[in-house]
Amino acid sequence: MIRFGLSRNKNMGNVYVVEHAYDRLKERNNWSRSTTDRLVRRIYFKGTKGCDVKGCLKDWIDGKRTETGGDGIFIVYGNMLYVFKERLGDYFLITAFRIPVPSNLVRLKKGIKTKFPANDTACKREVRYKNRMGA
Repeated sequence: MIRFGLSRNKNMGNVYVVEHAYDRLKERNNWSRSTTDRLVRRIYFKGTKGCDVKGCLKDWIDGKRTETGGDGIFIVYGNMLYVFKERLGDYFLITAFRIPVPSNLVRLKKGIKTKFPANDTACKREVRYKNRMGA
């Protein structure tokens, strides 16, 4: 069931959200229907088209394209991939996928220390010096 339509201007069609997309965004982003309705137009018009990305992300999007049938408009916005379909000049948000974080970034994030060890006075001194100098 299609619930909501938004129009950007008279030359473009409306953007609608199908029921499956509401369910996926509630499950993956914890968005309510009103939040989804408010953001769907921004996602479509300000997001990055799937054909404009490069590298591993492009390969991952191509995999999702073949997985979903290949006839959608893929848009990256934030850490999500949104799949739209066009029909008679209107756009329908079909589903959304969370973009996976590469394992090397997860390892780097785990390796970052947020607090200094108790015996690391040199690091503390350097930070105090930088703070005094305005850096």
